[in-house]
Amino acid sequence: MAAPVDKPLADESTPQKGSKKASLTKGGKKQLGERGWFVIHTYAGYEDQVAESLRQRIDSFGMKDYIFDVIVPKEKQIEIKEGKRRIVEKRIYPGYVLVDMIVTDDSWYVVRNTPNVTGFIGLGVRPTPISQEEVDRIKKRMGVEEPKYKIELKEDDISVVISKMTGTPVGTANNNNEIPKEFALEQNYPNPFNPITKIIFALPPSPAGEGLGVRVAVYDILGREVQTLVNEKLKSGVYEITFDASNLSSGVYYYKLNVVETTRRVVFTDTKKMVVVK
Repeated sequence: MAAPVDKPLADESTPQKGSKKASLTKGGKKQLGERGWFVIHTYAGYEDQVAESLRQRIDSFGMKDYIFDVIVPKEKQIEIKEGKRRIVEKRIYPGYVLVDMIVTDDSWYVVRNTPNVTGFIGLGVRPTPISQEEVDRIKKRMGVEEPKYKIELKEDDISVVISKMTGTPVGTANNNNEIPKEFALEQNYPNPFNPITKIIFALPPSPAGEGLGVRVAVYDILGREVQTLVNEKLKSGVYEITFDASNLSSGVYYYKLNVVETTRRVVFTDTKKMVVVK
């Protein structure tokens, strides 16, 4: 994910209520007036507070014609704790909020200076929008009525725990109730990112009825492997990896999913590009 734009422009001053022509433009326009869904980074745990504060600022600064929607992506999960089962709402991307807006100097300022916002995601001073395909995928995930992940404490449940090179565990649990019909490797999100991103892949049932040999690895632009995320046998299901690139420098990287049967025959392989910007 691209580094947040942390510093306001030197000639900025706070827009006045109802003003759509604030002093941000005195030194020349910095934004292109592009509409799209943009990602802002917040302090962890303040996502809902940021969303509410931003909605209030939209009214206060007369930005309804420029800022249209604010979303904190969440999904339902089943949590089993101390033998008790309950449905909870979890943030899909902790520390991030989505904003549908036209990015002008004024609207940028109103969003960027919302309390507990650390910056937009993008390259340089201009935020980078995410694709409509990605927005639709997030909204679809938010709209699922049944909890996506079911965490059951049974012996044959699959729990993938992946360790970063620093040794800190990250990972997720497989959804045993969701059986994919085909292999898939999704584009990581957020992308570009700094330093956390999500990688999702799907495994259909093996024709032999056995687990599949799964390997997910990250490579640099020269094709050198820099980190192994998964290297084990897995059953059918949808898996989500939390990848931390804190130990990697800025640049273009590739992640590759390779799946083999027990005979070592490759049944699926796919590679996608991701960008680390710090």
